Amino acid sequence: MNFDIQLFVATLGGGVCFSPDGGASWSTLDLGYNFVWSIASTSTGTLFAGTYGDGLYTSDDNGNNWYKVVEVTGSYIYDITVDTEDNVYISTLLGGVYVSTDGGDSFVNNGMGGVGVSSIMATSNSESSTLYAGTSNGQLYKKSSGDGITSVNDEVTPKEFKLDQNYPNPFNPSTTIQFAVPKAGEYKVVVYNILGQQVAELLNTQLQPGVHKVQFDAARLASGIYIYQLTGDNVNFTKKMILMK
Repeated sequence: MNFDIQLFVATLGGGVCFSPDGGASWSTLDLGYNFVWSIASTSTGTLFAGTYGDGLYTSDDNGNNWYKVVEVTGSYIYDITVDTEDNVYISTLLGGVYVSTDGGDSFVNNGMGGVGVSSIMATSNSESSTLYAGTSNGQLYKKSSGDGITSVNDEVTPKEFKLDQNYPNPFNPSTTIQFAVPKAGEYKVVVYNILGQQVAELLNTQLQPGVHKVQFDAARLASGIYIYQLTGDNVNFTKKMILMK
């Protein structure tokens, strides 16, 4: 065992765990939020921790103090990667991909919003960069450039209708519903209770082809099973969701 190696581990429920001696001993770092999904570090030791529900955190003192990165607005951070040039890439489930080209001092959104990016990988040098993004529905996207880091192409046109499972589920009191439409038209998203009574109309408008999402706030409703429905031109999909207060 190499006692000179420092280890940082993300845990879902126990926050960030730290070993200063290659795993011989462990302690818990006080991030302030215990559901941590991903963690990474730059070559200079700046840490990034992606949480399951509370966004992105960073630390520049070996995890003793953590600060929330407000520029990254996505709550569910699924993956963090740092390339050889210390560019930092953050994938959020609904907010798209964020990139920092200054070691994490600042971030910009580089697209893919609403697509459900769950994993990313980047290669970069002084002349070129390539970014790969994997989505929650099993698709893989690639963006290459000979001029350094550029935006990920977010002009993604779905090939078929799709209604995703709401996220999170169970939820309290709000959740996100994501769906894809391959052609322009009038679409509605409606929520019913288990008795078939309409309790909310989340969307009723003209939409262009693409991946869309709506928020459902059930603060005034009782716990239980609800049904959400996507209807439109040649589409009628329903799924169940659970409100648990």
